[in-house]
Amino acid sequence: MTGHSPRSTVLFLEMDQEKETEMKTRLHIWRKRFTNRWYDLRAVLAGYCNHRPYSPVPGEGGGYAHWRCALRRGHEGMHRARNYVWSANGRTSYLPVPNSQPMPRQPWDRSMTLTRRQDRRRERWLNRRYAEMRASRD
Repeated sequence: MTGHSPRSTVLFLEMDQEKETEMKTRLHIWRKRFTNRWYDLRAVLAGYCNHRPYSPVPGEGGGYAHWRCALRRGHEGMHRARNYVWSANGRTSYLPVPNSQPMPRQPWDRSMTLTRRQDRRRERWLNRRYAEMRASRD
């Protein structure tokens, strides 16, 4: 006899399942981040601009986390991902590609997982917002 009650064994197993789920989630995020970084490196080495308009801070930039400029490095004018364009500040707008031109795209599609830099920026912004909210309540 181990001295554990059935209730404590159930709680221990539930705790293990929570840890296992958390580890699977973290592994999934890191795998997606690694894949995105790998694709970004390949795109830069292949000569793509690879600029991204997305910012995790509201009001700064636009678009989605997986958008990258599909034009060649050193291009003139706006950055483009399929039918959307943006300037250096990241403000996006819809501008369809003319029928006479092929749809610009990179051969590597990214996932929506934030990069570590985007995640840190979002965390800093949230922490500032929470501090402002706490200060306004006092």
